Amino acid sequence: MNSTLKRNIIVALLCAGIAVTFSAATLTSKAFAATKKPAQTKISYTASKEESRLDVKWKKVSCSGYQIKVATNKKFTHNKRVLTLKGKSATQTTFTDLIRGKVYYIEVRAYKQKGKSRYYGKWSSVKKCWVFSYAGRVTTKPTCESGVKTYLDPSSGAVTGTKVIPMTHSHEISRKTARRITGKTAHTTGVCAACDQPFNYIRRTLADKSKVTFVAPKNTDANVTNPTVTNSDGYTYNYKLYYQNSTALDYKYPEYQAYLKAHGCSTCSLTTVLNATVPALADYTPDRVIEEVERTVFGTDAVNANMSKTLSKQMPVNLKGISTILTYYGVKNKYVYKYTAASAKKEITAHLKEGNPVIITLPGKNNYAGGTHTMVMLGLDENGDVIMGDSLKQSSGKWGKDNRLVKFDTAKNGNVNTVSSIVKSFSAYSTSKSKVTRSMYYTKAKAGNIGYVLVN
Repeated sequence: MNSTLKRNIIVALLCAGIAVTFSAATLTSKAFAATKKPAQTKISYTASKEESRLDVKWKKVSCSGYQIKVATNKKFTHNKRVLTLKGKSATQTTFTDLIRGKVYYIEVRAYKQKGKSRYYGKWSSVKKCWVFSYAGRVTTKPTCESGVKTYLDPSSGAVTGTKVIPMTHSHEISRKTARRITGKTAHTTGVCAACDQPFNYIRRTLADKSKVTFVAPKNTDANVTNPTVTNSDGYTYNYKLYYQNSTALDYKYPEYQAYLKAHGCSTCSLTTVLNATVPALADYTPDRVIEEVERTVFGTDAVNANMSKTLSKQMPVNLKGISTILTYYGVKNKYVYKYTAASAKKEITAHLKEGNPVIITLPGKNNYAGGTHTMVMLGLDENGDVIMGDSLKQSSGKWGKDNRLVKFDTAKNGNVNTVSSIVKSFSAYSTSKSKVTRSMYYTKAKAGNIGYVLVN
């Protein structure tokens, strides 16, 4: 007898006043069936702090266990991995041997077990996470092959010695790892993470660090949008600059165009640095950074909360948010919120002389914009003045009529692009750690939003 017929008979009997009884087994079965699907869980944490590994945590619900699924596309059809855990308290796991440098999509659902039957709840909201790769900051790619390796003295260029390196395959090492292994030594033997065989990383240094190759007016077109800077370690930053008010950009996510026009200086600055430091993000445009990077690092809820406001009340990513994103993608950086004018000038100048970028936020009306504005200091010119990467084109005033995105001092603008003049505009907003805003987006209180991020 099918269930529909059975239900109709029971209803008819009840309507006729005839008592209907159920066995305990039937009641138990029906009671379980009514609640067989567990509640929907929620992913609370995703991170990839080691190469090819992905950590996931989720909220505990009443259930028999959980199923966790990851893949490299939204439909969960590419490079899919599925893991099933028993027990309602099993609320975290780690995936290993994932494809490094790839964005993985993650979802989790709970299940209840009844005998041989398993009843699944709804999948959680999908989260995204970039899987860490040491290739994010590659400065050299030695080859794993048997033979003789020739070393060069980094200061003189003279051959200083040879060493046999028995290796069998190609590998690459990050600058971050190499620095940790080698320190300030010109060449030190380490171990290849892929094969556990020795490698030799040659750390290039310069006797006179003021001779770092900088982008400068004498060798840069005023309208250049892709300047390059080679730092004192020999790493070349290939920068891409973005005009935040451009309607010509081929946006993958055109819904962010109005936001970028009004608030895009910090996203454009962040994108410039990510393009130059994280190979997996080298082709990202500012709109993709909002949709695919901010959502991955901050979470969809935080981005949606900001974007759901009226345009005038939406806020750009602040320096804390920028620093958080850079750290997430393995880019070494330091967010400086407590400083004096003298300490900021000294630290920023030394950093730029090394050829490394500095992201700054200037308050109020300044030499670059009519309100609070974020930019990237790319380096110094031959006179020691700042080369600035700016997302606002200037067709008049201090910066002439050439709509340049790369800004530098000219006779007309009166030396406004010096480290001293830039630091002076934000030196009053030094603050303590306790007053740094908790939000990843800019808030009304300038203290806790103003300062600079040293990137290297």
